[in-house]
Amino acid sequence: MIRWSSKALSSECSMRTIGESICSRLLAAAQIKLTGLGFKTAWLICVLAGSVLVGSFAPFGYWPLSLISLVAFCAVSTGFKGHRLAALHYGFALGLFGAGVAWIYVSIHTYGGASSLLAGGLTGLFILLWSLTFIPQGYVLSYLRDRGGWPNAPWMAMTWVLGEWFRGWFLTGFPWLYVGYAHTGTWAGHWAPIGGVLLVGFVVVLLAELLVRQWRAPNHWIPVVVTGLFALSFSVGSLEFVDRAGSLKVAGIQANLDQHTKWQPEQFLSNLNA
Repeated sequence: MIRWSSKALSSECSMRTIGESICSRLLAAAQIKLTGLGFKTAWLICVLAGSVLVGSFAPFGYWPLSLISLVAFCAVSTGFKGHRLAALHYGFALGLFGAGVAWIYVSIHTYGGASSLLAGGLTGLFILLWSLTFIPQGYVLSYLRDRGGWPNAPWMAMTWVLGEWFRGWFLTGFPWLYVGYAHTGTWAGHWAPIGGVLLVGFVVVLLAELLVRQWRAPNHWIPVVVTGLFALSFSVGSLEFVDRAGSLKVAGIQANLDQHTKWQPEQFLSNLNA
């Protein structure tokens, strides 16, 4: 039989208490430091987070960067509301589109024949204007957090998907750089047959939001939800949504049209016949 002296037990409890106290103080200090960020610093972090998200898409394909980006954005923006929260969304969009739509410059300059200055100016103008579509998303998120009536609801994930849907519809749509596109081959991609890219994006943003909530205010139910989210995702991946009936051969053909004349009205019929 092993006997523990009261002195040893007291020492062990004391060390455990000190360790827990140090950990809790460090965590509290980190939370205070993050939530106490000035608006300008938070805005710059959001711009950086938006640009990091681009690394999760092809041809890079580092999908964990999407979680890092979204966790950083969610953590930094949580302490703001109203105009400032909308501005943080705009900053995130500037980083996202600024790093993710370089092909527009290539299309205008290389294939459109425009000068570097004109192509750069048009691309920059597009980034500035299209990033404005993130602002309503920020206002809606601020409103729901204050008056949604359900403080534990995943408002960020909901408004994020709403924003992606809006950008796919507004002005005929620009469904570019959706979070779900970075996860077509990951655990979250299993949701694609059910709800498409929007549902995949919702699951990823939901995970990021839950991680931030657990970090800011640890709760026993959040790890349970995260575990269930992963388990359900892999369970969905084991389902068969189509009946396999042999192979199907598909061919895609793209006409090699002259970029300088393809949009001229008199070329319409000849382009169709190409």
